[in-house]
Amino acid sequence: MWLANQDWPGNPAYNASFRWSLQGALNPSIVQQSFNEIVARHEILRTTFGRLDGVVSQLIVPSLKLLIPVTDLRTLPVPDREVEVERLCAAEATRAFSLEKGPLIRVGLIRVDDDRYILLLTLHHIICDGWSIGVIMRELQQLYAAIDQGERAQLPPLAIQFPDYVIWKSNQSEQKFDEAVAYWRNRLRGYRGFRVAPDLPNGHDRAVNSLIISRLLPRNITDALKTFSNQQSGSMFSTTLAACVAMLHRHSGKTDIVVGSPLANRDRSEIENLIGLFVNHVLFRIDASGDPAFADLAGNVRDVTWEVWPIKRLRSRMSWRRFRSAKRPEVNRLFSQFCLSAGFWRSGKFRIRLFGNSGLADSIDVARRSL
Repeated sequence: MWLANQDWPGNPAYNASFRWSLQGALNPSIVQQSFNEIVARHEILRTTFGRLDGVVSQLIVPSLKLLIPVTDLRTLPVPDREVEVERLCAAEATRAFSLEKGPLIRVGLIRVDDDRYILLLTLHHIICDGWSIGVIMRELQQLYAAIDQGERAQLPPLAIQFPDYVIWKSNQSEQKFDEAVAYWRNRLRGYRGFRVAPDLPNGHDRAVNSLIISRLLPRNITDALKTFSNQQSGSMFSTTLAACVAMLHRHSGKTDIVVGSPLANRDRSEIENLIGLFVNHVLFRIDASGDPAFADLAGNVRDVTWEVWPIKRLRSRMSWRRFRSAKRPEVNRLFSQFCLSAGFWRSGKFRIRLFGNSGLADSIDVARRSL
């Protein structure tokens, strides 16, 4: 990400931007106080990146205070407020960060009505992943509720900080690194990459003007998918991955299919409550030959996911660089599947929930298309 930022300064592709609707009695000063507690708790939120003696390094400031602006739209006619919300959200999602100057986190509030706010949260992807957003919102919930009651939130202590994790990972043995490279070389031996024809021509404009199209599945379909997954001794991940493979097979006619997917990579208790970029990308090579029934394909995918799962610990993210140095172009042309989970929580006087789609979600899609 550092190198990408050097090549294209100001590129918003790595902006991780989210918005939530807050309904009820909200105290903006408590929101600001809560976020500053989170920033004080997590070193990565006080981190910038620069060169020390020619080496790119994390630079951590001892303290950082966020000021959360509140944009009041109540003076606008009601029909115009949602239009302005969309404009403000799009502007925030595409506003550049400076990795050298920081901060790499921004928070804002938009007041739409007396009892409705929009919470905006934007971080640079170099300091966070999808799991991190859940950590932030969980801690915000606990801190806001405690401060609102004049109490101190009982957050679990952090055994380590993200920089400690980086040092630990960098000190992993070269033997394990070589094991990962050997595994993926063997796993991808003989694979020939392919591309599904896009609906639109490739181009710069398409890379920076994209949308996420979200669809909410009815409860009966979700329940049926869970039942099917259980019958296959699989998971919702393996079932949806099988569906993705079936779709790619249908549109390409290929039977040797590789799908890339990010995994949370949070397999140690010490890092479950940390904010940072832990996500690791792994590959699933699926054999769809023989016109298998979907149940058989799902079983095949399940077995592959269980095989790959432990390998993700072996610095597989770093091993991709070894493949690139060997000029394996197919590694750079992988289809990637990304998933976002949404939820809501109640905190006494107000409720917060994730928006459905559009707005800030657009920048997430831009990031994926620009990689």
